[in-house]
Amino acid sequence: MRMLLRGPVLPAAAAALAAGLSLALPAAAATAATAPPAATAAWSPVGAGADTSHFIEYAGSNGTGSAAETLCVAGRTAPGGLSTVKSVTNNCEYRVYLQYPPSAGHGPDCINPHTSRNIADAAYQHPDGARIGTSTAPCS
Repeated sequence: MRMLLRGPVLPAAAAALAAGLSLALPAAAATAATAPPAATAAWSPVGAGADTSHFIEYAGSNGTGSAAETLCVAGRTAPGGLSTVKSVTNNCEYRVYLQYPPSAGHGPDCINPHTSRNIADAAYQHPDGARIGTSTAPCS
């Protein structure tokens, strides 16, 4: 790991860092430098401050596992990013339609704008792609 030190550094501190030893910081500096980000819910419907530029597919339930993102461009169709999709987050202002091959035996699955949900039915876990709709109304 490389560090860039700014300001005066005592020779002993510089030698300790070069040797790979840790260096204690004053409490205020340590808190500011190492404070973890604020705690957030593990997975919840999209709320204020969320990224509104992507539709996200997850390989695991509750927004876990590998993820594939599609930009929220009305009318855009994107190929499937994951072979199995167990949960989704629609950060878009538009409906999103998961597309399936004819062999699936059912039509597209509509995902409401600004929602997250699990896909429990195995028949709907293998989409060919996602189409960003042009409607901002909830799915009917």
